[in-house]
This record gives sequence, C-alpha cells and structure tokens, in this order.
Amino acid sequence: MEEIEAAADAYDFTEAMRIYENGGNGLCANANDNGVGCSAGEAWGNSLAADSIRTLQGFATAGDGEMTKTGYYEETWFPIYKAYWTAHPTSYSTDGNYADGFITGAAAAGPSVMKDAAAAELIKGGIKYQAVWMYALHKFEEAIGNCFENRAGLGLISAMGTAELEATWAYYVGSLAGATYPGARSSPGLMLWALARERAADFGTLQNVSTARPPYQYAQTNSMAHSWLDGAREYSYGQCDCYYSYGWHGMECRLEEFRTQLTIPLVQSVLKYAWLADPANGASGDCDGAESQDAAAVSDDCARSWARGWAFAAAVLPQVDNCDAAVTSSAKLEFPLASRAATIPNPRRRRPRSETT
Repeated sequence: MEEIEAAADAYDFTEAMRIYENGGNGLCANANDNGVGCSAGEAWGNSLAADSIRTLQGFATAGDGEMTKTGYYEETWFPIYKAYWTAHPTSYSTDGNYADGFITGAAAAGPSVMKDAAAAELIKGGIKYQAVWMYALHKFEEAIGNCFENRAGLGLISAMGTAELEATWAYYVGSLAGATYPGARSSPGLMLWALARERAADFGTLQNVSTARPPYQYAQTNSMAHSWLDGAREYSYGQCDCYYSYGWHGMECRLEEFRTQLTIPLVQSVLKYAWLADPANGASGDCDGAESQDAAAVSDDCARSWARGWAFAAAVLPQVDNCDAAVTSSAKLEFPLASRAATIPNPRRRRPRSETT
C-alpha cells in the first residue's frame, strides 16, 4: 500500500494500478526469483502465498468467490454490500466487484473528469476502506465458519480458524505498524489501525493503556482488540454462535463488535470531511468560497476533502442502507467532482437525514 500511495500522490496512476493489480516490491530479474513463479520483468510481490502473489486487487475482487459460501455458516456483510451496489448501480460499482470498480474507475477517469488530487484520494480510500476493510471482516467470518465446521466434527484442522483470525488482525493493522504497542503508537502505519487512531484522536475517543498490553484503540466504550482476542479464545472453546449468559458471548457476537469498531472510524471520517468540504466553514475548512465555483476551479485541498468524504461515504453507505434505506435513497452515488463543470454541492443538505440513522 505504501508504494501505491507514493505513486498516487505523484499522480502516476498507471504505476499505482500496476502495483494494485500485480503487486509491488520491484521486479523479478529472472524467472521464479520470488519462489512463486514470477516471470522475468514481472512483479516480485509484497505478500507471497504458497504459489502466487497476493494483490490488493485480489482482495477487491474476492467477494463472489470467497465470501458467498453456504453450509454451516453464511457470511453476512459482503452480501449486504453487494446487494447495495447491485440495487444502486453507478458507472463504476455495479456488483460484487464494487471496490475494484471504484478504484479502477477513479484511476481511469482522467483530468477531463476530475482533478488528479481527487482521483488520488479515491484510489487510496477505495483500496483501504472498501477492499481491505471487507477482506479483514471476511477473515473473521471465515474463522466463524471454521468454528462451526469443527464443532460439527468435520475434521477441519483447528489451526485454520486461528490462522484466519491472525489474518484479520494482520490486514487491520498492516505490516508498517510497529510490532509492539509503544511502536504501533508512534508508527501506526497506513491501514485501518492508523485510521482508527487518527479519528479517535480527532474525536476525543483515544485512550492509551499499559505498554505491557497489546495495541488497543478505544472508540466509544468497546475495544477492537478485546473483541478480536475474545473471539480467538471462544474459537478455541467451540463457542461459535452468539448466546447470553451473564453477558453476550460467542464468536458471532464478537464479529458484531468487531464490525462496529471497524465502522466507527469510517463514520467519523465522513463527518470530518463533510465539515472540511463545507464552504460555510470558511477559512477553517478546505473549501472556502467554493460554493460558487465549479469543480475545475476549486483548490486541490478542497478536491481532496470532497474525494476523501466520498470514499468514506461509499465505504459505509451499504450499512446505512441496510439500517434505513430512506436515508440513502437520494444519496449522490457518482464520483464527487465527476464533471469539472459541476457546481460543488452542499454537504449540509445530507446531514439531517443521516443523523437519524
């Protein structure tokens, strides 16, 4: 992700998409230099599976193949997101590959459609807050499915569920965060853990705890790490379904806690960038005077705030729609600044309805 961000920030969208689609970490000089079958001149890959390169595009397009399994447990959240984008198609997101469409659509738009500053933010936000966000949640749900299959005596190796939970945390935190709690506080990386810390600091919900404990990011009252650790413990005991006994227990309950904690920074980010993009906030925001300008005339900072706000809104809209479809029925679905001659919209018109959800 670090390489993609560097390319996107330099407005080299061809390079950003090459890494997104094929992997980064340089190129193989010779065939099979990376040990998983690369050809000479092809990507080495940042994350290697047994016989292939993991790519961020692979995460963005994994839904229909990996997240629609039936049997002892059916995943919940990818079908909700797919259903939303299928029912509310846009020029870039129409089906289960909604995240990939969002990302590649921004990269292909070109300066005649939107400012490069906006496209860069949409690419980065689409990868992290749609593709990786869903894949981290999917790995937790996959662990629940393994738990049910183990409990049914299907002979599934118990470590498989543990591996899926470890993958959940790895995708949430990312490889650039510090390995210890003090290290992760000072070097949070680029991924979902970093976003959670940034927004918690913005909204006054960050609580740092003992350096002897794992990294906890408190958003409101529940800890992301508590939910994950409790889920791992309950997996080992075969406590798969949600049940009440002097409190709620079971992996399905932990999934809901985990999903909630994953979502809070997205909502906080929508609020932050809606405020920054509101021309009414004058010099305190990023779009002072933009209400009378078209998209081609706004500053890059204004374009970035609008794009960031839309990237976060697109990541959370399916959940809002699942809760109250009336709130999203008239939401602007196309890219912000999708026409350089378009007038900057007023985010305050959306706020009263969204606050009811």
